[in-house]
Amino acid sequence: MDVTHLGTVEGSGRVVIHGDSQRIAVATRGSFLSAGGVAVYSANDLADFKRFPGGGHLAFSRTGEFLALADGCLGNAVIGNWRIYGSVCVVETGAEIPFRGKGNNSPGPQGSDWAEFSPDGSLMALSGAGASPTVYVVDVPSVLKGFPRSDKASTGFSILFELATKGLWSNMALEWSPSGEFLAQVADIREGNAFQVGSNSAQLLLWRLSESSPASASMSHFGTVSLDEAIRTSEPSPSGNVAFAPDSALLAIAGSKAVPVRLIDVKEARIAYSMPYDGMLMTALAFTPGGKYLVSGDGDGSLCAWELRASDSGVSLDPVDSARLPGSVLDFSISSQGSAIVATKKDKSHVDISRVSVPSDAAQRTAVAAPEAVAATQDAAAPDWMPTHVAPAVGLAVWAVPDGRQPAVGQMPGTLELVVEERAGVWALVRDAKGWRGWVDSRLLVVRR
Repeated sequence: MDVTHLGTVEGSGRVVIHGDSQRIAVATRGSFLSAGGVAVYSANDLADFKRFPGGGHLAFSRTGEFLALADGCLGNAVIGNWRIYGSVCVVETGAEIPFRGKGNNSPGPQGSDWAEFSPDGSLMALSGAGASPTVYVVDVPSVLKGFPRSDKASTGFSILFELATKGLWSNMALEWSPSGEFLAQVADIREGNAFQVGSNSAQLLLWRLSESSPASASMSHFGTVSLDEAIRTSEPSPSGNVAFAPDSALLAIAGSKAVPVRLIDVKEARIAYSMPYDGMLMTALAFTPGGKYLVSGDGDGSLCAWELRASDSGVSLDPVDSARLPGSVLDFSISSQGSAIVATKKDKSHVDISRVSVPSDAAQRTAVAAPEAVAATQDAAAPDWMPTHVAPAVGLAVWAVPDGRQPAVGQMPGTLELVVEERAGVWALVRDAKGWRGWVDSRLLVVRR
């Protein structure tokens, strides 16, 4: 795995990378009563950035158009006594849309401590802070409704679902599957005296979003997996680092010297594979676009590529490549075309940004024959037009073949209505109303409602 250092930026808190847009959000650490700030950089020009106030947990939308800031800062969130509290930032314009909702009268921390956008950007899962943190699923368009607006926070957005579980002490991870059907929640479950060291355990809770219309949609809990890890309040937990495979069938959960790496069969809600890990602590996970490899980052700066292989038990992981970086890995992201960026901690106030070569699984993505050309082609007799998806507002790169090693042949305009005709891994062959066709990253498409 070849590593190219791109530069160093200021930052001492959380980092999140969006592989396709090459955007990097870096939080500056605040005090007990101040959440600090967030700077969003482009990997192509680390000197050019936009800055947003606030902080806490960071999450990009699938297109990189929006950045969610889940604000668990006590000084901010206690004002007004709100259980969920944060902002949605429009990265391109630098606008920030604050929101808060659901009164919290319980003692302890207020505000939100986790946020994740669904793949189509229409939903956001928010974890409320506090002694019994419920996960709220919010309608994103209702948060953005009426924008631009005054600086006053929105309280009129729609909370569609409240996902509550008995015995929950804190949330360690929320992750939507690429299909948008599943939401994975890793939680610290209270057992007896929650303040006793080692008295809590990590569990994976799996939720399914129904495929019915938004008006009658529902989310149901369909499985819980014990992760066989005792949570110790003074130590970081590897179970807070998870990644779905592109086909949404597998979920990888990180490991450490004390905790194995685990692969979860999502639909059956069971551990499909578990292996010991001799490293310090996995701090980042990402699958390659075709799902053939899992790449992990470690607290000691190690990067490792693992190949998923068939085994007697169904699936296994085998190391195939590695690299070592100075500083612990903070985040790692692979774009839909296989370009990877990693952020590592340089010191208390700086973060190094590097580009990494990862094993290519492009051969898997070329299994479906491509059209002869992607140039504007008119069908003499196009079938009845029933669009299923739309392009994201920021537009979409288009390829002649489903192979990210080839250069893109054009850029699709934002909000264009489309029909998905074929799929090959994470790629989709789409057609517009005039018969124009091309291959795009299917994970960036927005489902038409």
